[in-house]
Amino acid sequence: MDNKIEFALKPVAGAAAAGAGFRAILETAKGNAMDLDEVIAEALDRGYIAGVKDALAKSIVKGVLDSMIAGVLRDGITRRIDDYLSVSMKVHGLFRDEHDEFDPARHKLALSLKQLNAFRPTFKDVEATNVNHKRQFRIYSVHSVNADGRNGHIAFGEGFIIKGADFRPDCKSFGVALHVKDGLHSMVSFDPPILSATDSEIRCDWPADFREPIGDGCGEIALGRMENLEESEESKYIRRSIRIKIIPTP
Repeated sequence: MDNKIEFALKPVAGAAAAGAGFRAILETAKGNAMDLDEVIAEALDRGYIAGVKDALAKSIVKGVLDSMIAGVLRDGITRRIDDYLSVSMKVHGLFRDEHDEFDPARHKLALSLKQLNAFRPTFKDVEATNVNHKRQFRIYSVHSVNADGRNGHIAFGEGFIIKGADFRPDCKSFGVALHVKDGLHSMVSFDPPILSATDSEIRCDWPADFREPIGDGCGEIALGRMENLEESEESKYIRRSIRIKIIPTP
């Protein structure tokens, strides 16, 4: 995904702070705003405007906007740019009756700029990320190296791939275990050899001592490691697991 927006969370201050939590501040923009020259240059660079010089493009854009404003002030008719925006006239203030005249002391004219549907995108192609987000120790998927890749299905006798987050394979007591139910519904455990491991992916070989199918093939893959408690020297053992189904080798 190319469109990535980063934000940081800041505590809500003032009277609204009680129980209000945090508000997002865009980090991608870092408080900057592009001026018209930069906006025109970007549009030219990305091909949204073609066949004209930047000075002419800037003049056209400003001319259209100035014309819309002047036109609405002249006759009050709303000006609209397709499905992007509209500029209209509003009259604020209360009138005493249907014959009451406009009084500058009680009434006010104002321009209204309204964003239309083009300014309400779905954001389906935009990824928003908290720059201070702490990834959680999770298993997202497990599948065989050579099978169909269906999550939770591993082929008997084949290596498999575990994907997730914050694995920390260098941590103390890190390990992978394969637990399978036998015919009596008890768990039989195996230690698959770890071929490679990163924070987000672990590749395991099939356990050499797991030579024959057991029970109905249902079980789980489990990961475990030590983790320091926040603001403490103490550690605790944490474990994550995902259910699996062992299928015949294709």
